[in-house]
Amino acid sequence: MQITTKHLYLGAGIIVVLLVFIFWPMKKVATTSVNNTTVPTQVLPDSSYKTTTLTMGEGSLMKTFTTEISDTPMLEQLGLSYRTSIAPDFAMLFNFAKPATYQFWMKDMSFPLDIIWLDANKKVVYIAKDLSPDTYPQSYGPSMPTQYVIEVAAGTVDRIGLKLGDSAVFTCGDGFCMR
Repeated sequence: MQITTKHLYLGAGIIVVLLVFIFWPMKKVATTSVNNTTVPTQVLPDSSYKTTTLTMGEGSLMKTFTTEISDTPMLEQLGLSYRTSIAPDFAMLFNFAKPATYQFWMKDMSFPLDIIWLDANKKVVYIAKDLSPDTYPQSYGPSMPTQYVIEVAAGTVDRIGLKLGDSAVFTCGDGFCMR
């Protein structure tokens, strides 16, 4: 077989295609910042979290938290995932559309949490303390219906003396806690 110019062009083309596939940079995951947290773009909510203040605790240990409200299916799924830490005076409030049995896990988390479940009257009905990211895929939650769930930094429940039957107080402007 005699090598012709056509064969040389075909061989060069194949080599170029192979080099492109081998050395083409791998696609990086697009990220952006949401509320000072870097998250992959594909998990971003349509809008930023709404905020409120939330007060919990007993007597002199009562504490007010700056709180982000997770009140859409996308925000509920995202929660505190992909964050590297939270402040001791920060909370995430999950405001569900209706009472049900809500289970939580520590997927995509990088720090431990205390998780607090409230009934429709904002009374504490279940507490899971010091949940480690290493516990994933185990899930936590009560067998009874709840309306709200609060995530705070691990150790917060003990620090503020929170117990079953205590109330949480939070208000929301523009009715966004009223789903």
